Amino acid sequence: MPKQNQEHQDWQSVLAALKGGMPIEEPADNQEGIPTEEESGIHAIPPQRFVVAIQRKGRAGKTVTLISSSEEGLLLPELLVYLKQRCGCGGAMREEKIELQGDKRKQAQAILTELGHSVQLGN
Repeated sequence: MPKQNQEHQDWQSVLAALKGGMPIEEPADNQEGIPTEEESGIHAIPPQRFVVAIQRKGRAGKTVTLISSSEEGLLLPELLVYLKQRCGCGGAMREEKIELQGDKRKQAQAILTELGHSVQLGN
């Protein structure tokens, strides 16, 4: 039995040494895992006008929030990822429009306004 106690104590001392040598990470300001504007690349989008509307037709009764831009070709995939993470929903980019699952008009408006864009709410 003395050998087991010695192994147990050795194991505990090794674990304590490992814990003592581990670097301590400072908590980030961004606790929720949402990328900041700089990390996501959305700061590359120049200020523009967005139209945020919902659609149910042709979607089996499911609501989808559609975000379109007045400038064609300026919707970046980084903006889609940022909006999905901030709104906590799924989404996709189809036909030069961002689609977010659910009625996220107010949230999308607040986020886009926060980024410096003008937003018009539809339906």
